[in-house]
Amino acid sequence: MSTKGTILIVDDEKEIIEILQEQLTQKGYTVHIAISGKDAINILNKEPVEILLTDIRMPGMGGIELMNIAKKEHPDLQCIVITGQGNYELAIEAMLAGAINFLRKPAQMDVDVIDAALKNGMKVVKYLQEIKDKNDELLRLNDELNKANKKLEELLKASEEECITTKARLLMRLAWYYYKMLYPNRNYCDFCEEINEEFNDNIWTVSRDDDGNCVAKTFVRYINKEPKKYYLVIITAQFTLKLMKNNENRFSEDDITELEKSLKEFEDIIKTGKN
Repeated sequence: MSTKGTILIVDDEKEIIEILQEQLTQKGYTVHIAISGKDAINILNKEPVEILLTDIRMPGMGGIELMNIAKKEHPDLQCIVITGQGNYELAIEAMLAGAINFLRKPAQMDVDVIDAALKNGMKVVKYLQEIKDKNDELLRLNDELNKANKKLEELLKASEEECITTKARLLMRLAWYYYKMLYPNRNYCDFCEEINEEFNDNIWTVSRDDDGNCVAKTFVRYINKEPKKYYLVIITAQFTLKLMKNNENRFSEDDITELEKSLKEFEDIIKTGKN
């Protein structure tokens, strides 16, 4: 069953706080009582108290000291002080310690007066809880946003890599297509060996299978599946473009322009890391 609030009454006069406990319970509050500051601290550490209603003058730990200790451990705790010492110095000291109201006894010990003070205190409690809930919601939303941004970055990166891979594969196929236009009877191995010879390096690995047939596995993989070393793609396209320009009578201007444009676009992508 919900209550109007959970309060802790602290006073060394046990009879008074027992009467208040009964009256305020009837008003709908959950009420704990303590006859010393030490007992009050023990209760605060065990129970979810929202408002501390304490006397100022008590043997041992006084109300001001109690509030100072309690507010350090429970910053949202609202404090109301009751005292027979109704001077302004005490009121100011109590407010500085965190009190939201100052009641004098016996004049203001009427349960309705205390109930009104507690209602105002619970408004503060509710307001602080709303702020905390909104802050928690903002933190949750911010965490979700960070996760979403991270996921988006991962997707964009994967998409970018896939786009670069696709363009690399298309550039390889275009280079091979124009090479075949120039030399219809030659195969992958011929193409790879010519590139290796042109650059005086083992750009593409060419080997023989058990039957003595020429095999260019890496080159075939780059054309059909996933080019990994993009500089190989660029070298291959550059080689074909050079062949086309050396045999420009065999190609249209649009053919040469197409390969030039595709090569430049791909080189720009690799340089900037963007697509």
